[in-house]
Amino acid sequence: MSSRTAGPVVETDGDEDVSAAIAALGPEETRGLVFAATAEPTCWAEAEDRLVVAFERTKEAAESSLPVVYLVREEDLGGTRGPLAAAIAGALLSFARALAMERAGHGQVANVVSFGPATDPGRIAATLRFLLDPAAPTGGLIDLGANHFGRSRA
Repeated sequence: MSSRTAGPVVETDGDEDVSAAIAALGPEETRGLVFAATAEPTCWAEAEDRLVVAFERTKEAAESSLPVVYLVREEDLGGTRGPLAAAIAGALLSFARALAMERAGHGQVANVVSFGPATDPGRIAATLRFLLDPAAPTGGLIDLGANHFGRSRA
């Protein structure tokens, strides 16, 4: 499900926490891509389709040097929910880091935000607001959840 407004381009897969965070994020405040990959795919074809959409939306944002933020579940980065969800989360982390390196000279901002089931949607929205600023840091993983797995915690 994609929405294109004056604010960010938002691509979600129906996650209630993400929807609440986006609702708290005023469209007039931000520009860029927010791509949420939080639903657990049921098959490899579904995972592949989700990554194709991520790539297409990212390419559109990068062509305009708009900030890119991928939202993933922290348990997917840790591989505890299943191999397909973990594959998508890992691929999006790689997308963000590659985009940040390849387009650093163009001011490209690309980051990943991971969150857990108890993460407040307002906290997700505040983090998105920060990362959708063209002056935000780039190439990072910001973990808003309770598990660390060796990552920096916001």
